[in-house]
Amino acid sequence: MEETKNVAPEEMLEREGNTFDFQAIYTSLILNWKWFVVSLIICVGAAAIYLRYKTPVYQAYAKLLIKNDEDSNRRGGNSLRNATNLGMISASNGIDNEMEILTSRTLAEQVVRDLKLYVTYQTSGKIKDVLTYKPVPITVDVDPAHVEMLTSPIKLTITREANKYHVQGTYTVPIGNSQTNATYKIDKTFSTLPATIGTKAGIISFTGSKLMPMPVGQVIKVTIISPKTMSYKYKSALSVTQTSKTTSIARLTISDEIPNRAKDYLRQLVVVYNRQANEDKNEVARRTEEFINGRLEKINAELGSTEGALESYKKRNNMVELKMNATQALQNTDQYDQMLNEAQTQEALINSVLQSMASGEQYGVLPANVGITDPSVNSLIEKYNTIALERKRLLRSASESSPTIIPLTNQLDDLNKSISTAMAQVKNNYEIKRSRIASQYNKYAGQINETPEQERMLTQIGRQQEVKSGLYLMLLQKREENSISLASTADK
Repeated sequence: MEETKNVAPEEMLEREGNTFDFQAIYTSLILNWKWFVVSLIICVGAAAIYLRYKTPVYQAYAKLLIKNDEDSNRRGGNSLRNATNLGMISASNGIDNEMEILTSRTLAEQVVRDLKLYVTYQTSGKIKDVLTYKPVPITVDVDPAHVEMLTSPIKLTITREANKYHVQGTYTVPIGNSQTNATYKIDKTFSTLPATIGTKAGIISFTGSKLMPMPVGQVIKVTIISPKTMSYKYKSALSVTQTSKTTSIARLTISDEIPNRAKDYLRQLVVVYNRQANEDKNEVARRTEEFINGRLEKINAELGSTEGALESYKKRNNMVELKMNATQALQNTDQYDQMLNEAQTQEALINSVLQSMASGEQYGVLPANVGITDPSVNSLIEKYNTIALERKRLLRSASESSPTIIPLTNQLDDLNKSISTAMAQVKNNYEIKRSRIASQYNKYAGQINETPEQERMLTQIGRQQEVKSGLYLMLLQKREENSISLASTADK
């Protein structure tokens, strides 16, 4: 069996110290100092070259005040939230949601599309290409319909040769519905700008800058990708934090190789954020406006139909205004009733005279001034009575066969026939007149009888017209109020 010995700690430290030889280390450093100096120079030089040609990344930040609803502090739910926070004021409930919206890919894609950040420019340098941002000598873009459908980047190289612009590049598009892609080359030369190139990936446009013309010999490399793909880069580069738990101020920070591009992105992000927030707030107003406009069109058509029905009813009944028509009909009825009575009276008087002539004494006087209005009949009767009275006076001293009586008798016979003929004609005229007057009387009497029904119909049509007119005016007022609400929407 082996025997185990206990060694004290002090003895172990002494043995270990004897194995660490400072003299050997010092000797190796002195003998190899050149290699250490060379290594130091190489490392410092490599670091300097890396820092010289490494693309720097800058940070830009902005503070964004997110407004709360005016009535949010008046709601009863805040009391419960404050109680949960043990009385400490917190504004994180709403701002957390807004911070998530600010970092969403949808907003990033819209900003990229607005600023056309899906197009990147590089100028050729001595060792590496340098990213450039506004202003650029040539602006390149793809039509909006195709830029959204890009599946792979379009890479172009633009070279200024004397008075011409030489464009070279490649792009890849899928073949049909298959997963296979085809690569195509671009090789065009332009003498003037703006210019366009039609490709399977869309129409590529080139626009020159008047303030910054492209110098001869300069080479610009352009890369175009879809806005959706580029939005992921800016979404990951953006960070949003809350400055304090008691405020609704968000701090936006973004990292980018170009400071001005980072600033523009933050500015446009706020614009897009406000725009989408306003669209969300105005969605109800827009829906209301669409509903109101639809109802206005329908009510306008119904109102026109009601007014047309009123117009047709008045035309059909020869009506201007119901009360005026009723008053006029009543006056006409009274007038034609009086005229009908006069015609009937004249007809009765003529019948009485004819009856008196038929049943009275022969060659006797006829009734005169009984009210017959025809002047010819009155003249004949007056002449007849004059001759009859003369004959009757002469008969007192002579006979009927006396030469002085016979001419008078003949005259009376002729006048009798004339009076009968005239009175028959006048009677016929009065019968025609009475029939015409009776027709007009019945017409106006019918209008008076129809007045209650017409009043009821006009009341119904007028009630419909009044309801539709009131609804139309109310909707017009609501549309104006809704338009004012849309126009006065404040940024969030």
